[in-house]
Amino acid sequence: INTAIVRLDTECFTYDGTAKQPLVTMKLGDKTLVADTDYTVTYKNNQNIGTATITITGKGNYTGTLKKTFIIKAKKGTTFTSGKYKYKVTDESTVAFNGIKSNTTTKVSIPKTVKYGGKSFKVTSIADGALNKKTKVTQVTIGANVKTVGVSAFEGCKKLSKVSIGKAVTTIEDKAFKKCTALKSISIPSKVTKMDKQAFYGCKNLKTITIKSTKLKTVGKDALEGINSKATIKVPKSKLSAYKKLLKDKGQGNKVKIVKSK
Repeated sequence: INTAIVRLDTECFTYDGTAKQPLVTMKLGDKTLVADTDYTVTYKNNQNIGTATITITGKGNYTGTLKKTFIIKAKKGTTFTSGKYKYKVTDESTVAFNGIKSNTTTKVSIPKTVKYGGKSFKVTSIADGALNKKTKVTQVTIGANVKTVGVSAFEGCKKLSKVSIGKAVTTIEDKAFKKCTALKSISIPSKVTKMDKQAFYGCKNLKTITIKSTKLKTVGKDALEGINSKATIKVPKSKLSAYKKLLKDKGQGNKVKIVKSK
């Protein structure tokens, strides 16, 4: 059967946790071979995400073996739960953190990677509204692969007092930390280029913002509206003049100081 033409009815499946067994059709010359009479079929790695293998072995009047492969992949937009957290598939190898399983969770630590269907996915973003109004959350650590903090990701987390933003973050979207009224300080890491409108709106106890990034290009309207009236914004020495212009009229009070970091 080594020279037979083999066709599969499906060569790409969506992962759903069940074993996949595509229908095999074999032709040798003008003859269509018969399963279990002329050949047998076995499957390997045909349940989890990845490349599955079919081994076709000759039987009866036929000898030899053939191998075919097919793909099992995660569908974009699929949501799933792993441990205490929820995720959403964003690409073939990436997911977004999409929330918490229990509303009683107080401390959230977003990992670098998570396994789904036997495959490791990088957690590269925080979905829009992921923890919106999760009022019992007090502490968040954002994983090292996260690049984007989504719209209203932490809006209304009124007990959130401690946030560690991962070093890969480049974008803090609209209303990301809006009305996180327990937040007193935050550090903006070195790769951040954008803090969009109302990012820290209504964070009335936010007294210290340390901007480590020298790449900040965009600060949206009212991004700092309602932060503590005596807040201090610390910026890199080389960017003091530029950032004073960039941060001007973003909603903060007249007494808020913009100073160079020590």
